[in-house]
Amino acid sequence: QTSGDVTLAGAVNVASVNVNSGAAINVGSGVSTTGSQTYNRQVTLGASAAELKATGATSKIDLQGGVNGKGQNLNLTNAANTASDAINVGGAITNVAALRVDGRSTLSNNVTTTGSQTYTAAATLGGNAVELKTTGATAQLNLQGAVNGNGQNLTLTNTANIAAGAIATGSTVSNVATLKVDGHAVLGGNVNLAARLGLVAA
Repeated sequence: QTSGDVTLAGAVNVASVNVNSGAAINVGSGVSTTGSQTYNRQVTLGASAAELKATGATSKIDLQGGVNGKGQNLNLTNAANTASDAINVGGAITNVAALRVDGRSTLSNNVTTTGSQTYTAAATLGGNAVELKTTGATAQLNLQGAVNGNGQNLTLTNTANIAAGAIATGSTVSNVATLKVDGHAVLGGNVNLAARLGLVAA
């Protein structure tokens, strides 16, 4: 635990990480813990792809300050914890190339990538409307697990990729207030909404 600036230049393997609100956080190739990882300020990636990985059955990855990817790939991995917020995205994720979220996640802010976004497990929206957006011509937005909207609005955007299935859901989308799908989509499960469904494709 620290309140000063933190630079994790190489691969880091520790029990847990807790970076308080006074710190700038720079991550190199990745952080692996058996316990939880808590980042209360924005995480900035370095000159290579990075993985934040927690392996404990009750451990969590909590990104309260979001992530500036600096054009790099990012993997968030926490498959052992089956809680809905095993991976918590509290701040916006921006400027990431490709993002892979391997584990149950709670999304409380927007996620924007130039490459693909892949969510392998169930995703729950937090206390805000959320947009998942990718801008790459060959990128895909792939939600393999169920989506629980928690009564919030959800926007799925992938307008650069004109291929069928540029946006794909593999399971049920439920409890979303308004769902907007902007791009070519394949919806693989039922969609249950409290209000409206908007489909936009060029």
